[in-house]
Amino acid sequence: MAHIVLNSVNIDFPIYNAKARSFRGHFIRTVGGKINSTNDITVIRALSNINLELREGDRVGVIGNNGAGKTTLLRVLSGVYEPTAGSIEIEGKISSLTDIQMGMDPEATGEENIILRGIFMGMKINEIKSKMQEIIEFSQLDDYISMPMRTYSSGMYLRLAFAVSTCIQPEILILDEMIGVGDMDFVQKAKERTLQLIDTSKIMVMSSHDLAILRKFTEEALKILINISETKIYFTASQLNFTDCKEYLRENLPQFEANFILSINDTLTNRLVINLKKLIDYLARKSVLKRIKIFKKIAYQFGFIIDFFNIKFSFVPKQYKDYFDVYFSPQHPIPKQVLKISAIKKVIFLHDLIPLLFPEYVSFVGKIFYQVLIKHFNNQMTILCCSNTSKNDFLKFRSDIDEKRVKVVYLSVAELFKPITDQVTIGKVLNKYNIPQNGKYFLTLSSLNPRKNFTHVITAFVEFIKTYNLSDLYLGIVGAKGWGFDDIFAAIDAAEQYKDKIIMTGFIDDEALPAIYSAALSFVFMSLYEGFGLPVLEAMKCGIPIIGSNISSVPEVMGNTGIKISPIDKGLLIDAMHRIYFDEKARNQLKAEAIKQADQFNYAKFSTELAKAIIQ
Repeated sequence: MAHIVLNSVNIDFPIYNAKARSFRGHFIRTVGGKINSTNDITVIRALSNINLELREGDRVGVIGNNGAGKTTLLRVLSGVYEPTAGSIEIEGKISSLTDIQMGMDPEATGEENIILRGIFMGMKINEIKSKMQEIIEFSQLDDYISMPMRTYSSGMYLRLAFAVSTCIQPEILILDEMIGVGDMDFVQKAKERTLQLIDTSKIMVMSSHDLAILRKFTEEALKILINISETKIYFTASQLNFTDCKEYLRENLPQFEANFILSINDTLTNRLVINLKKLIDYLARKSVLKRIKIFKKIAYQFGFIIDFFNIKFSFVPKQYKDYFDVYFSPQHPIPKQVLKISAIKKVIFLHDLIPLLFPEYVSFVGKIFYQVLIKHFNNQMTILCCSNTSKNDFLKFRSDIDEKRVKVVYLSVAELFKPITDQVTIGKVLNKYNIPQNGKYFLTLSSLNPRKNFTHVITAFVEFIKTYNLSDLYLGIVGAKGWGFDDIFAAIDAAEQYKDKIIMTGFIDDEALPAIYSAALSFVFMSLYEGFGLPVLEAMKCGIPIIGSNISSVPEVMGNTGIKISPIDKGLLIDAMHRIYFDEKARNQLKAEAIKQADQFNYAKFSTELAKAIIQ
């Protein structure tokens, strides 16, 4: 059920002196120069000790003078601001009509900004695209939708922002005054849509200067009067104080004292992760690098400075030692300013060293990045690796690093990866991706690139079905195009009359993968090298047998289950496919073993080990 609970919430804003805000000071911080001392920072308390509990059916109005904190409160409820002190619990899909232009870029086109604003609102790409035409028609922008928004009038700008912000049906609606945008016709449309959202939302919070308006739409008016006369001079790390992280650690690791400030030097993590559990979920999935471009423009609007090799925060004051006890990086090098301060513990996660071990498998940018990264480590850091394979690789490159500084923290995967037994659900997913429901299939999954060894799997599969004249067996290949994939399609073409047995689905969202895993005879993973092997763990969580590579980290993930073979021996792969296809008893035994082995990799263990590494 939708609900909002605020307990003793404070919001503080640090006000820097002129020197700290100068272009020279900003430039020096950006390029990583010497950090000079600053004068004291004035901190304005915008909200003080706010306690609020709302349940389904509540209609609340917020009224107060200018500067009383009304908009700040709505931004807290919308997730724009995190509390300096206190806690917030919100359950339900939120639509906020405050700051409706936030996340939009004047240099991008209207269509691009629909996607940017949608992402900011928490929508998925497919959901945004499905509503694209509806948003364009409602905004009445016509051909202007393909033009940069800097060419728009203020009315056009607001019309598009309003159309995007109101395209979802929320459980919680947040309004800052009644919105009037555009000409009279559009104002009427906007009013009608707003009234519809008010009628259908389960919880509504509206602020206004006009008590009559509030009484019209709410059953009661909540008067907020904020006294900000007692300002104090002190240093604060309000934007970086992850209260929820600390609470999560306390609840799950009571033997540790989580009385520290955790700073995370990653744009996506710092913006989107509000507690350690979400950080763990983020780390357990794919690399941040492929997503950072999507959020780059949004991140700038939240005060971040993005530099590929040295990500920093523009709002971090210069006395780092007064702000962080621990500095954690999921992948990127730690800023030089932090490295110079011995009092701050530095923790960095290293996923693999494939670009250094196999440079032929990565792009030029990837090679350069890892050449910089490998030189970055020192004996004052705690270095986390996701497998013993990655740890051993690292120590070969950096034998000068004390082995005790390098720890293994095995990953986990999202909880949605589990066996799916409902045949209707499975049937819908298979039909969507053109996988025959009346047949059987081996499954392999990854981005399409040479390291994943797809051509070997394809040629072995074709020889297997040809040898045993199998008409009901298919090979499903799931994954987006990476690079060097021409050989994969050439191998499919070479299959001639059997190429219809090979199904290329392209990229598939995580939500659909459990059904596709669960329906497969087996998961085949013949990668030539892995730092961990998340697809193997995903497949085991879904309870299917694994035919896996016997090199790098894959055997660590598989344990004593599955069939482990050389990734270059075609005969062994055909034998493994024969065993899985023809021996039902062995197949069922391997299924049970896969689930049991997958249970060794879980969030409880991952979070405990990660927290230990950060805290100890």
